[in-house]
Amino acid sequence: MKFPELEINQFMAITHAKVSLADRGLVLIQGQNHADTSADSNGVGKSSIAEALEWCWFGETARGISGDAVINRDAKKDTFVKSTVIDGHMTYTATRHRKHKTGKNTFTLKQFDGMKETDLTKGKDALTQLEANKIIGCSLDVFAASIYAGQEKMPDLPAMTDKNLKVIIEEASGASVLEGAYKAASKTMNDSEKVLVTKRAAAQLARNELDFIKNQLVSTTAALAQWETDRGVREATLKASIAPLVPVIRQLKEDVDKVDKAKIDAAIADCDSKIALVGDENAGLAALDKALSDAKVYLGAYSNEVAMHHGALTRARLALASVKHQVGCPCTSCGRPLTDKELAAATADKQSYVDAYEKAVTEAEEKYLAQDTSVNDAQRARDDFAASMTDITAVVAQRSVFERELASYNDLLRSQQSYVNQAKNLRDQLVAVQAETNPHKPSIERLTKQAEVAEKKLTEAEAAVIEQEEDVALNAEVVKIYGPAGVRATILDDVTPFLNSQSAKYLTILSDGNIEATWTTLTPDAKGVLKEKFSIDVTNATGGDNYKALSGGEKRKVRIATALALQDLVATRATKPIDLWIGDEIDDALDSSGLERLMQILEEKARERGSVFVISHNELRDHIKQVLLVEKLANKTTKITEMAA
Repeated sequence: MKFPELEINQFMAITHAKVSLADRGLVLIQGQNHADTSADSNGVGKSSIAEALEWCWFGETARGISGDAVINRDAKKDTFVKSTVIDGHMTYTATRHRKHKTGKNTFTLKQFDGMKETDLTKGKDALTQLEANKIIGCSLDVFAASIYAGQEKMPDLPAMTDKNLKVIIEEASGASVLEGAYKAASKTMNDSEKVLVTKRAAAQLARNELDFIKNQLVSTTAALAQWETDRGVREATLKASIAPLVPVIRQLKEDVDKVDKAKIDAAIADCDSKIALVGDENAGLAALDKALSDAKVYLGAYSNEVAMHHGALTRARLALASVKHQVGCPCTSCGRPLTDKELAAATADKQSYVDAYEKAVTEAEEKYLAQDTSVNDAQRARDDFAASMTDITAVVAQRSVFERELASYNDLLRSQQSYVNQAKNLRDQLVAVQAETNPHKPSIERLTKQAEVAEKKLTEAEAAVIEQEEDVALNAEVVKIYGPAGVRATILDDVTPFLNSQSAKYLTILSDGNIEATWTTLTPDAKGVLKEKFSIDVTNATGGDNYKALSGGEKRKVRIATALALQDLVATRATKPIDLWIGDEIDDALDSSGLERLMQILEEKARERGSVFVISHNELRDHIKQVLLVEKLANKTTKITEMAA
């Protein structure tokens, strides 16, 4: 990836300049400040070239300068930087403005494939920036570290502590990014574990609910069975009461059928005809007989009435007992046991019938007793009158016999009807008991449906727990991968050989191979056990056996070599090769021998990168043939002159 053209306008120290950064080989950038002779070559904008390139593509310089801070302080407006990038057959042009008359504060991005230009600018700068990052193939940190090496950014790596060196290596290798991923993965796992706790609690709640319903179902099933048992007892009691009545009713029917009522009636009529001959006496006696007969009829009717009211009273008492029996039984709609209070209305209603029939029985019995007295009175009256009549004793005696037979017949009929009524009442009660619906059945059906719903709910809750447990296990694996013993350790294991190789390459040139710098991430303790510890072990075949024992110039060479190796490591993180490198005052404090060897490294970098720019206050034209002179004129405008040394 090449940067053929960079146009800068009112950016930091530069008023306007155009610079080609592609395929330039090794170029020396020097400066001259005509506006401030005390500043010598400082303040003319040599370093602003690299910062303009960074700001154009990323909206910020490597030093963190952005916003209005990049505007030339004399112009105070109309800042823009335009950069062209060639990547394969594609050409991209990025233009970023700040307080520009026409461009305002916009960031535009265009693509040209050799045939057609396409505008890649999005609705928001943040979205356009994502497109720019894709084109460059890395973030600002990686880009700046790949193309720029400055005196102020060249730390004394070999002298650093384990902790500081560890931070720098992890940042350079990208392993530090994994720290964020590790924290995010840990948070995700913690959140997942919290969800698991919630889902387990939900599953336990569903399990408790199902157990509760099942227990209710068991108790209600037992109550249903008990109710059926109780009904069986009531059925058996009624059947036991009906059973002895059947033979009695049959016997009474046989007895009734044996009596020839018509014959008795005819015999009585014959006697009556004989008695009628007596005349008025017989008429009087007949009247008395009729009165006696009528009285007996009423007596029989009252007897039936007493029996009828007794039957009704028996049924009313059974109905009252049935209502009272429901106390404690579950409600058919909600399953809750019924109480005395809730059945009070029904109990009072049934009690009112019992009271009414008890009263009716008493009244009927009173009427029967009164009628019985009337019958006795009528019998005495008739007997007295008969005694005073002309003696027809034999006929009357005969008629009395027949009347007693008729009375006996009527008694049989009344007894038969009484037993039949009693049996019918008991049979009606038995049918009613058999037709009763078990009050626990609706509760069983309701609880069975609730159990099915609860079972499904529990199954779903347990499945959710299993799924969440799998998610927790997966997140735990992710945490392990991003943890210190995971990918990070693998990256650092790969990083060390690379750093050692690059450091050796640079030190071979800078020190003729006499100085060695070995990067290590593991160091044996007193017991020989390897532990993570970051260090750079330095030895000199012709001098000191550690970094502290080296001379100042030797230390400077080690610092340059290790810093360049670290920069090469950062450059490997870019997804596209960047054909540009800028060294800012990296020649500072080197003797002539060291400088000569540094130039060898820079020439090699120029062959690797295509373009290497060296910013320096020193006279390096003997080593670098191409010179880019950046001047700040007396009117504070920028002039860039390209010349051969």
